[in-house]
Amino acid sequence: DADAVAAFYERLFAWRLEPNETAAGVTPVRNARGQTVSEIHQLPDEVRGKFEFWGVHFAVTDIAKAKQAALGAGGEALYEAGDSILLKDRDGAAFFIAPAATKGRSGGTDQALTDGSGSSWPWKTVLALAALWTAILMQIDIVWGVLFLMWTLPALRSGQTYFVEHIQRRTNPALFWAIVGTWIVLSIYLIVVGLGLAS
Repeated sequence: DADAVAAFYERLFAWRLEPNETAAGVTPVRNARGQTVSEIHQLPDEVRGKFEFWGVHFAVTDIAKAKQAALGAGGEALYEAGDSILLKDRDGAAFFIAPAATKGRSGGTDQALTDGSGSSWPWKTVLALAALWTAILMQIDIVWGVLFLMWTLPALRSGQTYFVEHIQRRTNPALFWAIVGTWIVLSIYLIVVGLGLAS
């Protein structure tokens, strides 16, 4: 029952579960940036049986090679159907492997399920890095203010931030708000100074 777990995972990981209008029973799971990181496939009762369970799937670039690696490490192949294989590791944990796809079932680019080497060029990061060096070399305070603001907005959306280590709002709310609050105050201060509004 995807609806029964949606609120939990949205709160825990800041994921968004959006039912797929074109594929019944399939719910794409998207991260805070809108990338598909997983899918929930809701099976009919006659297939699933009386128990609810998760079937974990790993996308691999070479399914035959991944199967052999699992078997070589003491695993066991339990079932093969279509393009996926159900494996069990030597401790008894079961999981599926399936070929990595460049296009998700929902029609969007599914980089999160590939090897992570996506072909898109990270132009935003390059632009921010150029702005950072410009601010340092030319001593432009307003650029620092804008950069602090850019760090703040994703943290507010996702409930996660990184300052020396990973901090989540749900587990460390006081520390999360101390960091984000610091960025907001610094951002306002540096923009005001940069615009020459401070006397």
